[in-house]
Amino acid sequence: MKRQGFTLIELLVVIAIIALLLSIVVPALYRAKEYSRLTVCKTNLKQYGYGMKMYLADNDELYPYSHYSIFDGRKTGTWNSCQWHNKLASPSADIRNAGPLWSYLSSPNIHLCPVFLNFAKIHSEHTNCAIPYDPQYCYSQNNYLGAPVTINGQKKPLGVFRESEVQNTAGVLLFVEETPWTITAPVNLASHVLNDTCFWARHPRDPAGYPGDCIATYHATVVKKKDNGKGNAVFVDGHVELVSPWEYTDTSIGKVYNSFRYSWPKRGALSSTCPYTY
Repeated sequence: MKRQGFTLIELLVVIAIIALLLSIVVPALYRAKEYSRLTVCKTNLKQYGYGMKMYLADNDELYPYSHYSIFDGRKTGTWNSCQWHNKLASPSADIRNAGPLWSYLSSPNIHLCPVFLNFAKIHSEHTNCAIPYDPQYCYSQNNYLGAPVTINGQKKPLGVFRESEVQNTAGVLLFVEETPWTITAPVNLASHVLNDTCFWARHPRDPAGYPGDCIATYHATVVKKKDNGKGNAVFVDGHVELVSPWEYTDTSIGKVYNSFRYSWPKRGALSSTCPYTY
């Protein structure tokens, strides 16, 4: 008589082979998916860098003010601490909310990183829950580029006003992914969360006494370990890099972390005294 079907041993062997193949293929597919998401985020920041270059060429190298460079809801009353997830504050909803950089960006679809969306919907500390949670952007402009301060009745730059004043264009971030949650342990790394388009990381001797904004930590990690990763930044010279906010340089006043070290556009990032006044 001819044998019908498979024996139990044969079925178990087939199942074992399939399980082995899945154990090889599934992680590879996951890594490919994560790489594609990372590529989207980096490409978005590349477009931000190109847009700023074109803007500077048309405006005598003067940087726009970081709070209002792309999303400016002052005219419609939608500029507030939860602007990033307020659809009414987007220029796509109301063109009056467009900042000076808006028209220089190639597409309205480059403001959100898909990796950010996975983390922010679980962990973000948006402070006004009355505003519907509808993320509009996740990138912030370095506040030391273009931000004015008034000292003795005169407007002066917090850092620099012009691109030509940046000391190291390959070492100073222009736009960066900013963490949407605070990080206080094992060190106080992020006292402020994503709220507007201003990225203001502080010198350790800043008179306010807190670290301010922090480079994002949601790349190269998993949702359960939200503080362990890195964030993307486009630098003044146009290159995009994945940066760890946990890396630091030891100085006479302690550790100077990457968020400030890569933000300060002039000499003095590692100085023992705060290099700016406000």
